[in-house]
Amino acid sequence: MDTLAILFGSEARVKLLRLLLWHPDASFYAEQLADRFKLKSEIVRKELAVLVEAGVIRIKSKRGKRAWTLVPRFVLLSELTVLLAAEAGSRRREIIRRAKAAGKVRYLLVAGIFVNEQSRVDLLVVGEKLKKAVIEKLVADLELSLGRELNYAVLETEDYLFRLHSSDRFVRDIFDYPHLILIDKLPGA
Repeated sequence: MDTLAILFGSEARVKLLRLLLWHPDASFYAEQLADRFKLKSEIVRKELAVLVEAGVIRIKSKRGKRAWTLVPRFVLLSELTVLLAAEAGSRRREIIRRAKAAGKVRYLLVAGIFVNEQSRVDLLVVGEKLKKAVIEKLVADLELSLGRELNYAVLETEDYLFRLHSSDRFVRDIFDYPHLILIDKLPGA
């Protein structure tokens, strides 16, 4: 069976791949993965078996239990990493739509995982009367689907503008790395 056909057979498999690619030196138990992604254990075990068959991951014994880890010399590893990172960047419309539901969003920026680069934050939301619970739910859903914890910041417009004009290191660091501005409704910023 073709390796790429094996790799992308289900959403659960893609979630597992993302997690393993973002944590190449880690090993995971099946129960741990099932809990993390809110999947049934039998589905996780089935998908792990397929990834072992494809040669992407291997089983190793950890404390007498079976754990799964990435095979560092997998032939398509770098291509797979780029492909999954590019897919993370394609979520922009969903991020914009869901962020707008959080209140009056004046500025929305994605960086880090969404542009396949290092950054202090993956998501920056600036606005007024922002509903923290809505933003936390958005971030939690993104983390679940990406298989990785996100770094994010939520700032009131006034605080952001003060930081921007006073050359605050946090804001300056965000702009020093690659990023994409999804919403910019800040006059004269």
